[in-house]
Amino acid sequence: MYKHIKSLTYLRGIAALIVVTLHFSYYALPKAGSTLSNYSDFFKNGFGTISYSIYMVHWFVQELLKLLWLYNFHEVFGTIFTNYQALTSLGLFLMIVLLAASLTYRFIKVPARNYLKSTIVGK
Repeated sequence: MYKHIKSLTYLRGIAALIVVTLHFSYYALPKAGSTLSNYSDFFKNGFGTISYSIYMVHWFVQELLKLLWLYNFHEVFGTIFTNYQALTSLGLFLMIVLLAASLTYRFIKVPARNYLKSTIVGK
């Protein structure tokens, strides 16, 4: 019974990761009735638009999680993890990074880019 619950939890985590990825890449989602090539464009453009934000955010999230873990549990993160715990922590890390990168892209990068365009190009 425990193995079945563990498998369902793992599958639920993967499904949540997919939902979060699609949700926070909504600006590149193809429209209804699109062809298959539009869906391949989503995976090129959806992640391409936030890829620099992912690059800039992932290290800070990683170090913050390690610091919080050390502070709360007084041991190095991941030293005694089972395979299941390691995969779960990786999935959680990916979801946090995608969320933080999407928010950074939407609320920092895009407004800053628009402001700079309007001030530099507008003059």
